[in-house]
Amino acid sequence: MRILRTLRNAFFVAVGVVSPAIAGADELAGPWIVRWENSPKNENTISLVVAAGRLSGTYTNDDKMTCAVTGNVDEGTREMALSIICLKWDIRMQGRASASWNRVSGDYQAYVNTKGIFSMRKN
Repeated sequence: MRILRTLRNAFFVAVGVVSPAIAGADELAGPWIVRWENSPKNENTISLVVAAGRLSGTYTNDDKMTCAVTGNVDEGTREMALSIICLKWDIRMQGRASASWNRVSGDYQAYVNTKGIFSMRKN
């Protein structure tokens, strides 16, 4: 009986230690702040929803207009692709989430020929 109690306690301690470290693509859901390398003081908000590896949501541009966001994520590699579609322009982003899923960085292309690096952090 004592061995079973010890094993049970060890299991609950192990689960308690490991569980907070387990993260996945669902961690991408919610509000984010995105920063553009070409304009480091310019920060915009993105709100994401995650469903079965697909991303959707909204982006608020400099003029405070809301734009549609779509994309996908590979949970195994933490790689993601986002498209932000606004009325007169769009942005394509490809990046990778951190191990804790609270930061994303990568490359973007906007206005057809503008390229750079972006970073996102959970808001």
